[in-house]
Amino acid sequence: ENSLVLLPLVLGHIYADELIRDRSLRLLPQRKFL
Repeated sequence: ENSLVLLPLVLGHIYADELIRDRSLRLLPQRKFL
């Protein structure tokens, strides 16, 4: 039951990280090489 509660939080966190990374790559193209 705990995993069912944590799963959306983990997925949301991963999704947010991907959005931030994608936005950063678009704003700073040179970061793609890091």
